Amino acid sequence: MPLNCKIGNWDGFVRKYRRTDSQWYLIPKAKTYSEDSIKLIIQGLGILDHWLNEPESLAKEEREYLEGVLQDPEDLVPGHPTMFRWGKSAEAFLTAKLFKEGIISRGQQDEELRLKFDGIIQAVEDGANYSDVVRSFGRSLLGGQFSANSRNFINICQKLGLAWIEPDHFVTVTSVGKRLIDDESDHRPLLEHQLRKLQFYNPTFHAAIQRYGHIKVFPFSFCLQLIIDLDPHQITKNEFALFVTKATSMEDVDRCLYWINEFRSLSDEERTELIREIERPQRGRTRPLLTEAYETASKNINLLTLSGPWQREAIDGSEGMVITDMDRARKILSEDRRLQVVDFETTESWLGQYGNISAKYGIDDAIEYYARIGKVEKAQRLVEKSDDVEESKKKLQQRLREKEIENFFRDNLKLIEPGLKLYKKGNKTGQQFETPDGGILDLLTVTPDGKFVVIEIKRDQTSDESVGQTLRYMGWVKRNLAPPKSIVRGYIVARNFDKYVTYALFGMQHPLIPNSQGKDLLQLYKHNIDVSSMGIVGLDALDA
Repeated sequence: MPLNCKIGNWDGFVRKYRRTDSQWYLIPKAKTYSEDSIKLIIQGLGILDHWLNEPESLAKEEREYLEGVLQDPEDLVPGHPTMFRWGKSAEAFLTAKLFKEGIISRGQQDEELRLKFDGIIQAVEDGANYSDVVRSFGRSLLGGQFSANSRNFINICQKLGLAWIEPDHFVTVTSVGKRLIDDESDHRPLLEHQLRKLQFYNPTFHAAIQRYGHIKVFPFSFCLQLIIDLDPHQITKNEFALFVTKATSMEDVDRCLYWINEFRSLSDEERTELIREIERPQRGRTRPLLTEAYETASKNINLLTLSGPWQREAIDGSEGMVITDMDRARKILSEDRRLQVVDFETTESWLGQYGNISAKYGIDDAIEYYARIGKVEKAQRLVEKSDDVEESKKKLQQRLREKEIENFFRDNLKLIEPGLKLYKKGNKTGQQFETPDGGILDLLTVTPDGKFVVIEIKRDQTSDESVGQTLRYMGWVKRNLAPPKSIVRGYIVARNFDKYVTYALFGMQHPLIPNSQGKDLLQLYKHNIDVSSMGIVGLDALDA
């Protein structure tokens, strides 16, 4: 990386800059962030939340309208007309609503395309169903140029941790997104909350891991530390594009500080020559890397200065970052010093943390995450950085023992129920199955006839809280994965249960559930596993 070349060697800096195509890419290049654009995003998020987050809760007239509009054999869930998962019809519906409310700009459309879009928007407003709109305007236009607008909007929502939208799943507006919608006073504190938690790289960039996956920074904290140490306390667009955006770790602050100070010590002519050398045409590239860096620098600066102890100001004829409240800046750095960049493996796991208004990821949280997904070496390396090494070692050991129990039952599902198999779809398996808002399932399994069974495993004694937890998992699977009218069942496997678990099971009463104790939906097993030696003794059903 450019920041890691030999100190003072500008020739080496130029060579490495031109060879290294990775850089900070925090947000889609198609969007410029400002106070007004954030207000539009929140307004659009409200539309998404109202219509598609929980369509079953709509008023009767709205529900009937939505059912009519979304009718399409590819997207309609058979036998369940009031519940729709994300697909082409929902995508086109959201686009029409965003256009109708002026949330998406239409300034760059030619007259012919504008008229076609007007026709689609009016047809959706009148309640025409998706199949009819396709016949009138063509699937290519509807799913291409038209719906691309909602795809961009969804991309922004996911980058800011406001929503999770995946094909064939229901829309999930995160707790952060909900708070933004509900808070009509001032969105800046919540934006600061998200910007401070934002890490790059994160899985919302999907296939970009090859280019960006090695970058592990909290951009907000990185820039804050750097700008405090600089004199004057500012970062120009040139400096951001040349140095800041090329940092790959939080430890790069000192090197970045060095290079910026060196750059500032150059004459105007020397700076111009340096930039000219970096911008020279490169074989295999349509435009220089620095041109891309300038584009992303502007948008990254706009994003980071939306809230916090700084503001965007014109510096040397271009935008830059300037500290406005030094005491506040130092306080934020002190509060966030223990934040830990985590290699989240899925979008769901990232949004489960980033979109959770009460979650922050410190070292202990990162150790827990790595242990839970089986990345033991990463967890062990972080233990040595924790405030209480011995306590962290103890907790990690306990978690690894729980993992061994989980692995045992993963490999011996027949002990719980004959015929069960671990759920698998693509590269995703049912072990430590992550959801963006429903929690993390120990084991998600399927029966031979395709019904889902959730298994929650506890190392020691468990309480009635585990019943609510498992029911939450079952509910998420029922809503997002299970076929309509299919019953999702569950098991809780623990070394022991307290008496309140029995009451919780008795409370699961429903006329469609024959067994008033709830055992047709959720069953309990006591495992006899000595966690100190991992000796397997037996598995007994608990008779409530």
